[in-house]
Amino acid sequence: LSVATADAIRKNDCSVLGAGELSYLVKIGMLIDDEKRDCEYMSGALAEQSQMGALRTFVLMPTSLCNMECSYCGQRHCPLVYSRRVAGRVEDAVVASLDNDEVRAVDVRWYGGEPLMAYHRILKLSSTFVNVARKTHTAYRSSMTTNGSLMTFERLRTLYESAMLRKICVTIDGYGEFHNNSRKMRSGRPTYQPIVNWLMEAVERIDEIPELLIIVRINITVNNASSITRLLYDLYEHGLSDKHILLQLIPVYNWGHDNSGLQLDSRSLNKCMEDWLREAVRLGMHINMLPTAIKKPVCIATNRFATVIDSKGQLYSCSEHPLITPYDAHEVLGYVDSQSEVFPRPRGKYDDWPTSVINDKVPCSTCPFFPVCGGACPKRWYEGEKPCPI
Repeated sequence: LSVATADAIRKNDCSVLGAGELSYLVKIGMLIDDEKRDCEYMSGALAEQSQMGALRTFVLMPTSLCNMECSYCGQRHCPLVYSRRVAGRVEDAVVASLDNDEVRAVDVRWYGGEPLMAYHRILKLSSTFVNVARKTHTAYRSSMTTNGSLMTFERLRTLYESAMLRKICVTIDGYGEFHNNSRKMRSGRPTYQPIVNWLMEAVERIDEIPELLIIVRINITVNNASSITRLLYDLYEHGLSDKHILLQLIPVYNWGHDNSGLQLDSRSLNKCMEDWLREAVRLGMHINMLPTAIKKPVCIATNRFATVIDSKGQLYSCSEHPLITPYDAHEVLGYVDSQSEVFPRPRGKYDDWPTSVINDKVPCSTCPFFPVCGGACPKRWYEGEKPCPI
């Protein structure tokens, strides 16, 4: 853009621009035609994106077992792992996408339960996925959400090299004993320092895993809020302000059961969040509070080319449905062993999200942040919660 055009946009005054410039800005999506509401334009883009199959996303839950008993977790854990039959069907489904000429990229997200309790199953499946991706020249990457208790640097490097792991999310809920009390191991073993130790080693040896992004998630509750500032200092002192570490502060909400007793009131939460974020920035830690792109689609639950496959081979649209009563009984969309190609997945509860926004079933249509937020979480809106502070 020319300096004059950029200045006009910055000042929100496009009256000085000529017809040609305005037409060009509308064409590239920087301006919206006056005859269209911003909301309608964005909702249309969300709906269109959810039907595009060039990117396929699999959220794979190779086990329903977890070795932790977190106070706020709504999951019911049981000792199930992918059986040989289910693992074969999952493999067929992912390979079918990798071998599809219309697919440019496949994204596999390892989830649970605790996925590392099925570590060897993950490596076996990943070996097939990576080999097929290389043969078909399809972009492939994986990520993992883990409690971190079973992770070591050697395992992390193996997953990076053999499973194309490029993002991992691990939760630390407060400093020291605050974390150990919130995220209790069934064995009673404390995990705060072991998790910090492998994170430190990952930063020290980052040249061996240079493309890995590590997300440190902090679930905020009334029980750990007083320790968050001390946690930030401790992470900083252990060298975890590295650019490969991304910090997320997430207030606990209802994950399948009532967590209201653990939630800070909004006034206290907003003040604390402001203080924590300021301190994190001062310490040079990396956060992702500022949006960097238009949100489309808003999440996997609104995207028919994304699916969740639990340890039984059942298909879901939302990652918060498996293992949680009553969702795991009523929100099953199908089974991976009914067909080798699972896309577009069967219709789910949140596929009509763009229409809900346009029809003002939620208050997002008049929100100036809608283009970069997308509505945050359709599930929470539909269940009467408000997933944003506005």
